[in-house]
Amino acid sequence: MTRIGVLTGLAREAAVVEAADWPDGTALMVAPGGADPARTRTEAQRLAGERPDLLVSFGLAGGLDPAYRPGALILPGAVVDPEGGRWPVASEWHAALLAACPDAHRGATVVGVDAPVTTPAAKRALAADTGAAAVDMESVVLARVAAGAGLPLLVVRAVCDPAERAVPGVVQTLLDARGRVRWHRVPAVLPHLRSVIALAVDSGRATRSLRGAAAALAQLANARPRPTAS
Repeated sequence: MTRIGVLTGLAREAAVVEAADWPDGTALMVAPGGADPARTRTEAQRLAGERPDLLVSFGLAGGLDPAYRPGALILPGAVVDPEGGRWPVASEWHAALLAACPDAHRGATVVGVDAPVTTPAAKRALAADTGAAAVDMESVVLARVAAGAGLPLLVVRAVCDPAERAVPGVVQTLLDARGRVRWHRVPAVLPHLRSVIALAVDSGRATRSLRGAAAALAQLANARPRPTAS
């Protein structure tokens, strides 16, 4: 049996993983961190405590490099943080998933932060400081936990908002941790309707890319030996 633990930001990203056609003999454990740093750490530690054969950070990401357009699938070789920390992913799993996802970007890194990066200026600064192509709030947490537990790690991310787009702070309050609309907050978002529509369209593109990656990961689940952490 192959045991895979997956950490996402939102429950709707978790649903993408769970909907893939996982083969018999796979034990899948999925936990959404809810875009909350404390909860994300708790869920990452819980997943690692199950001693899976692989830990996966999976979900949407903000673009930092203008070359990575909405929907771009990124399978980074490493996770970094703004302080200069670096955690490589599991080389065997990574190579196998890259072969199964030929359209994925393979030379990138992803940087982890504790709060959303929402302005073009902040994105440019983070890209300049870290060299990362994209940013999320789960990967570095899981990378640290995986390294501490001696478990292999993969990161699967799809760009949602491109580097040049500002995301109004109020937009981020529109969805709860499960990805459901908080209808009582809709009036506050209306002045930013154009941004909301653009973000929704690009989220759809990114989600389609994630579905393809989840399907590829499911196919690999029982086809690979149990690699060790890099």
